[in-house]
Amino acid sequence: MFIHEQVCVSLMKRSTQSGKGFVYVLSNPSMPGMLKIGKTTRRPEQRVAELNAASGVPTPFRIEATVAANDVHALEQRVHDILKAQRVNRNREFFETSVENAVYAAQQAAKTTKGKFVPRSAYMKKAGRRRDIPIASAVVMTGLLYPTMAALHPYAGWAWLVACLSAATIGTPPILREYLGVLGRGFGALHGAAAGIGAATLYPPVQQGIASQLIVLSNAIIGNIDAISHHGF
Repeated sequence: MFIHEQVCVSLMKRSTQSGKGFVYVLSNPSMPGMLKIGKTTRRPEQRVAELNAASGVPTPFRIEATVAANDVHALEQRVHDILKAQRVNRNREFFETSVENAVYAAQQAAKTTKGKFVPRSAYMKKAGRRRDIPIASAVVMTGLLYPTMAALHPYAGWAWLVACLSAATIGTPPILREYLGVLGRGFGALHGAAAGIGAATLYPPVQQGIASQLIVLSNAIIGNIDAISHHGF
């Protein structure tokens, strides 16, 4: 009976250890020279969010690289074997090594286990696309300058709304994104620059200058369209 129980426990352990998942390499500013290298069967971002939510972590972890594999346990074991000389404690997933060395180990493990290596840049792009601007702040700051933009030119008002929507959802243009987030995330240098630009457009001479340039640009576009139409027909 005892042997049967051992076999069942072993099989259950294998079923939870094997399977698809990710091996991650994480760094933390509070632990310079120390990296956490572990595995998860969920998305790496979810695992990092869990770690960052822990009360014992003073600063958030950052993903340096991940490797996706069909057998995440074997992949993790391979990475740990490559870096075993740098492991701080065999019962912990922390390694005293450089990011470059850990990333290289992950790349080598990916080759031998047919895993898919994902660099840090991929997660940075995802973070950049994430909307983290409070809705109330975005609405207020958009509405604040909409009358000014609409007064300059009807199309300018629509362009302002489209630009604010783009900044709030995909983060482009960045300076407008900072402007929209003024009310929700403190007031730093970028916020000050963005708010300064916004406030400058409320100054009548600046409004007149923008309006005159828009008129010149509009006339030029209309003139080109008329010329093309005339030659076309």
